[in-house]
Amino acid sequence: MVHRSPLLTVLEEAADAHPQNLAFKVPILEGERLIRGWRDISYLQTYEKVDTVARYWLKTLKLPPGSVVGLWMAGLTFSDMLHIFGIMRADYVPHLLNSAITNAEVAASFFQETNCGVIIYASQASNSVKNLPEHFVCHPIIDAEEIPENSDVILSYSKSAFDNEEVVMILLTSGSVSGSPKLIRLRRRWFEANSRKRIVQKQKFVIPRVGSFCHASQFYTPLLSANIRHAHQNPELLSTLQAFPAVFFIGSALSKVDMEWCKNNNITLRSAFSATETGGLMVSGEDPSIFRLIKADGCSYGMVPVNSDLDTSPQSPLLELVVFSNSLDCPDRSFCDPIDGNFHTKDLFEEIRPGEYQYRGRWDDIIKLINATKCDTKYIEERVYTLCGDLISTCVVVGSEKPSPALVVEPTSTNINETELIWQLNDRLTSINEGGYPNERITPNHILVVSPGELPRTSIVQFKRNVIRALTEIKFRSQIDALFA
Repeated sequence: MVHRSPLLTVLEEAADAHPQNLAFKVPILEGERLIRGWRDISYLQTYEKVDTVARYWLKTLKLPPGSVVGLWMAGLTFSDMLHIFGIMRADYVPHLLNSAITNAEVAASFFQETNCGVIIYASQASNSVKNLPEHFVCHPIIDAEEIPENSDVILSYSKSAFDNEEVVMILLTSGSVSGSPKLIRLRRRWFEANSRKRIVQKQKFVIPRVGSFCHASQFYTPLLSANIRHAHQNPELLSTLQAFPAVFFIGSALSKVDMEWCKNNNITLRSAFSATETGGLMVSGEDPSIFRLIKADGCSYGMVPVNSDLDTSPQSPLLELVVFSNSLDCPDRSFCDPIDGNFHTKDLFEEIRPGEYQYRGRWDDIIKLINATKCDTKYIEERVYTLCGDLISTCVVVGSEKPSPALVVEPTSTNINETELIWQLNDRLTSINEGGYPNERITPNHILVVSPGELPRTSIVQFKRNVIRALTEIKFRSQIDALFA
């Protein structure tokens, strides 16, 4: 059978070939957080549950095949996953929106952009749904495992084949650009490409859910760091970490202290480098800070030398990771360079040994926060100048490898109360803070006021008002660290 989503094809094949093999371990909860045990769910059980959910939504929604259906949810439970797969099995295209976005106007703009008129929402979004425009048809989500079987509804396959450019799923980046996350339309070829990538060895591993299903994948480095610190004093946790074939994380690097401690205590670490637009691109070996390009049929990547004006280390030239236009996982043209057609990640690496690379940051105005989300500093700075130009003369947004961005400002006057200035800035920046993710908002606790002329500037590199972001991070490191203490 041919499905619009290759994910369903993989699930169906697994259910046919290995019906009783373990597919998921689902926690048995007491309250919201205490895990009392685990339920085993086989591939066949998963496939049957997906079919049941698909029949329910097909009967409830009665939409034409290929219609976009919004799913506004946290994306953290087995039930959430079943709803996502069920919508695809009903031959609809799920548009996933994390319930962390609570602004109804922002949510409506995303749904309207994809011609999504029907929204299935979780309890976390119930208050926000009330403020959506009336033309949206909204259905509250229910526990997928409690939906009764209804064999009267026939699940059909609308085509004998699907084009590789067919949109299968729509989601948002986990970080913002120009004050808003980007819509990513994942096509059949994206799923085909990523199904060919081998990020872990082909063995029977138990792999935890990597963040919210509403995003490509997330395992926040702070969570791993916190567990490593707990393991210092907790022999049982240490033993558990040592027993894993590997502790796998993505996004930002662990601190050298954490990596050294893990090495000395026989904890195997592995890491990968990825982007929502493309999926996994690089994977580490024994050293989680050293990456190599993933090789897969139909995927084509390369390391391209950056403009010499941006390279500060001529002995070891900086290289940009680029996904070439002929790669199956190359994203929509709107994300690609209009001249060469390639997807430029703007992530910089240094070649340590032939074919082995170490991350060296980004060359544009996008910074990566510690949970690997991206934050558009230029957009925030421009809004600060527009809204607060009478209060500050210069500003720069920093926060690389921090939980959220911080704003460093020079006031227009030396005779100003610092605390009062911070709260004035906070009041005026409400419009910025309402539109993005919670971890990208500028809060009063993350505003640093410095003396006029104190921010590092250069007359050569023309950043915003000649302020150099990287040097600001270095010069005020202790003060910035204190903001997040």
